[in-house]
Amino acid sequence: MMGRDYSSEHMKGFSVMHKVPTGDTPYVRAKQVQLVEKNPEEAIPLFWAAINAGDRVESALKDMAIVMKQLGRADEGIEAIKSFRHRCSLQAQESLDNVLLDLYKTCGRVDEQIVLFKKKLHLIQHGIAFNGNPTKTARSHGKKFRLSIKEETSRILSNLGWAYMQQHNYPAAEVAYRKALYYAVDANKACNLGVCLMRQGKTKDASMVLENVVFFHEKDVRSLERANKLLNEIQDLQVHEGFKRSLSTVFNHNHDDYEKESTSLSDGEKQYSNNKFGFFSSSSDVIELLSGDNLLNMADWEARINTEVNTSCKKYRRLPVFEEIVPLNEFSP
Repeated sequence: MMGRDYSSEHMKGFSVMHKVPTGDTPYVRAKQVQLVEKNPEEAIPLFWAAINAGDRVESALKDMAIVMKQLGRADEGIEAIKSFRHRCSLQAQESLDNVLLDLYKTCGRVDEQIVLFKKKLHLIQHGIAFNGNPTKTARSHGKKFRLSIKEETSRILSNLGWAYMQQHNYPAAEVAYRKALYYAVDANKACNLGVCLMRQGKTKDASMVLENVVFFHEKDVRSLERANKLLNEIQDLQVHEGFKRSLSTVFNHNHDDYEKESTSLSDGEKQYSNNKFGFFSSSSDVIELLSGDNLLNMADWEARINTEVNTSCKKYRRLPVFEEIVPLNEFSP
């Protein structure tokens, strides 16, 4: 601590330049080390000193947790908030929860995120959030704006849906996103709802949701591109499923005809007939093949069948490699 100038004139100068509080207190010293000297490691014990001295405990606790996150010590920040939040005012609890959510996300602690999101929804339901006010002043990217209770509800529900998606709990995520859209229409939330529906095999419902994004949110370029990409994936999936059904029908029809014919064939004729459909040795081969990620064009399939029927087909032939189906994109919160 030697060599530092905490005189009144010096403090006024750097407080204006770096937006830190004035004075000669543990919290002010911690902020100077953090922002002016840019030494986060040394700032942490100074924040602890401020907390223990009762000097702006709420700010010191939040700032210290954020610094810990920046240093890769998010778990320590979580424990610090849990251990000392009881020393903060009731009005500060909401902002502490927001810091906790950020730390949980950094650590991948999804279960605890979900618990905290539900707690926030409970507070809104009972009129406790926003200290009972219909709006509050929020800050995003350095800018202040007014946030309504409905907008906050939609935001929390959307984040809850995102957390459920990380657990692959798509039914719960679907419910959360539908409720979020009820309170505030948003193209990105609608796209995430579309993904939830796709993951559950509800391609028709997903198409309706995504088509609404394309139709009503054409100015949201990013969401528009995402919705169109998801719609293309749905179309590919539908073609995939349709061909699988057609392929199964063709095989079952030919297999039934073969069973009827084989009862009157000689042993030599049966040996040839067994290879007539040389693609498969049993129906299990078909099931295994159909469960793959690829498809063969129907015209190619019919041409291949005709070729096999019109030749001796003494050699077993495998189907060519199928065209790869592009997997679903990663979600965005």
